[in-house]
Amino acid sequence: MTRSAVLPARVSAAVSRALTPSGPRVRVEEAREVVSRLRVLAPVAAAEVARITGLPAARALTSEVRVVDREAWTAAALASFEHLSGAALRRGLEGASPVTLAVGGVSSGVQSGAILSILATRVLGQFDPFTPGHPDGALLLVAPNIEAVRSELTVDPDDFSLWVLLHEQTHRVQFAAAPWLKAHMEARVAELMESVVGEAESLSRDLANLQRALERARRGRREGVPVSELFLPPQARAIMSELTGVMSFLEGHANLVMDAVDASTVPTVKTIRRRFTERAANRSGVERVLLRWIGMEKKAAQYRDGQRFCEAIHRDHGMGALNRVFERAEHLPSEAEIHEPSLWAARVLGVTAP
Repeated sequence: MTRSAVLPARVSAAVSRALTPSGPRVRVEEAREVVSRLRVLAPVAAAEVARITGLPAARALTSEVRVVDREAWTAAALASFEHLSGAALRRGLEGASPVTLAVGGVSSGVQSGAILSILATRVLGQFDPFTPGHPDGALLLVAPNIEAVRSELTVDPDDFSLWVLLHEQTHRVQFAAAPWLKAHMEARVAELMESVVGEAESLSRDLANLQRALERARRGRREGVPVSELFLPPQARAIMSELTGVMSFLEGHANLVMDAVDASTVPTVKTIRRRFTERAANRSGVERVLLRWIGMEKKAAQYRDGQRFCEAIHRDHGMGALNRVFERAEHLPSEAEIHEPSLWAARVLGVTAP
């Protein structure tokens, strides 16, 4: 990696370390108990995902499970981002002046570090198929965050841990059931980064290109295009839409599995669901603005939209039909199909709405 590409990553890591609190204060024995509980319940959750989904891959998982603190999660997130976007960013930085590299590197590093510091206190778990050194991916369980939320909700430790693990283990199963999915997403993200970097170079070279981009942005604003996508070229927007469909499905599918359990598996599940929902609904105005800034509101929408899609397909056609998504890339739902499940059913299942 060139020095120009290393600078933002180093700044991001330093800023995130400085701004991220270590987590709830607990005795060493309590911390060990939290970690032990997650390790013991992880295979229990995987077995439950296998039962609910019927996916054979859920019984032969080869990806890793790691219980980590906030700093380790941040380091993994930075390593994964560099793996996915490093080549495009390095190309975009070639030829820039030392002053531009220094100012731009520090600026982008501070911003991404601040965002990471917020996410590091909120992410409960994450399956990362792109973690360097883990060819089949790694499930990261952020122990201090799981314990912080459990304590805030005052719910049973075993039940809450298993409930969270059901969602996270489902992501692990998804990539095992669709071994082609990692390479597919990796390629699409690389195309997205190349398109974004290419557009930035075009805008910086030619005033006419900038004027065309501004007009495109004005037109997009009238059409309701999200602010974060206004200056993306059409090719990048198309990839973003495709990835939104994929991520919405993955999150919605995990929520479907999470909500499929009853008191026989998680005795206090109704209490956990109610308090978890109330917690999200009672966020302050400042917190909502902050979450909108870092993109968490869009993530929450993906959970909702994806779950509605999965529930509709499961209800109307069964789990076997839903599992066909994992057969090949062509079966992934588009963003439009997420909002209109009958379109996916017609295309993939050959079923038309009555």
